[in-house]
Amino acid sequence: MKKVQVIDRETIKPSSPTPLHLRTFNLSLIDQYIVTAYIPFILFYSPNTENDHNELNDDRDHYKKNYLDRLKASLSETLTLYYPLAGRFSENIKIICDDGGVDVLNARVSSSLSEVLNRAEPETLSELIPCDYYQHRDNALVVVQFNVFECGGIAVGVCFSHKAGDALSLSMFLTTWASISRGSSKVLCPELHGVSTQFPPSLDVPLPMHVERRTEKLVSKRFFFDAFMISSLKSKAPPPYQAIRSRVLHVIVLLWKTLMAADKEKHGHQRPSYVGIGVNLRTKLEHPISQMSFGNLVLIAPALATDENDDLVEQLAMGVGTIDSEYARRSLSKDGTKNNFQEVRSKGME
Repeated sequence: MKKVQVIDRETIKPSSPTPLHLRTFNLSLIDQYIVTAYIPFILFYSPNTENDHNELNDDRDHYKKNYLDRLKASLSETLTLYYPLAGRFSENIKIICDDGGVDVLNARVSSSLSEVLNRAEPETLSELIPCDYYQHRDNALVVVQFNVFECGGIAVGVCFSHKAGDALSLSMFLTTWASISRGSSKVLCPELHGVSTQFPPSLDVPLPMHVERRTEKLVSKRFFFDAFMISSLKSKAPPPYQAIRSRVLHVIVLLWKTLMAADKEKHGHQRPSYVGIGVNLRTKLEHPISQMSFGNLVLIAPALATDENDDLVEQLAMGVGTIDSEYARRSLSKDGTKNNFQEVRSKGME
């Protein structure tokens, strides 16, 4: 991909001010233990309708401006529903909802969208997101970068604070934004206070843990798994586990097995290997909470293997299977949550 040039920056605030009685938003106990980092996400849009092409040919700059203005206006409306995302964290226990807004970067890309999609390596895609995984200049909870390509296509890069919510929360936010942008009458409205009410924050939780920036050179690779490849993976699993519907689980097992083999080759012997996979708790609780509950409502399912020939599908499936209502009840106590996340961190550093 050719050069990505940031043209300007602006702040998008909620379209309606947050009422005074909602200006303080408590984090949940799980939120408090989540590291301060961003979840990156990129959405690609091409001018693929006849009207889009005609408008683009008539006035390219006017087309881009109208499209971006619509995205920004709908983002402003979305922030009224998700008003904590326009605030700032305070002392790892709450968000001050002062309508400070989200940071928006406007960028131009001197190539076509198809060039990027056909040869999209991780290093290339990282230029389309507004900040790195670790931090942003003013600790905004959401940072957006609108990338406009020469063809008129647009890539919307989003960095979403993991401490504010999990992947499902990010999906809710993006789905609501998309619905408002296209003028849909069906808009997802989040349940903002359900998680923190059921699992209130604790004054005993230490300051948030930051992800340390890696100094060694890292190499990123991208792999494609189509439907045929995933079906083939599932067919090789032991019969009891072939019925597992999760495509992610089968792909994780393949990567896990490969990494264990590489580790054995490097060290000359097989070392124990630990994998943790996040499990959505919204349907796992004794009294299930709404799927629209916003925030972090996940626990890490543990899986341990001592040899690459172990039945890794079984290990991972058993790990996920341990996350039931009783496990969730124990783990979502103050000490249980602390132990769950400390175990993950300690295993990750071994």
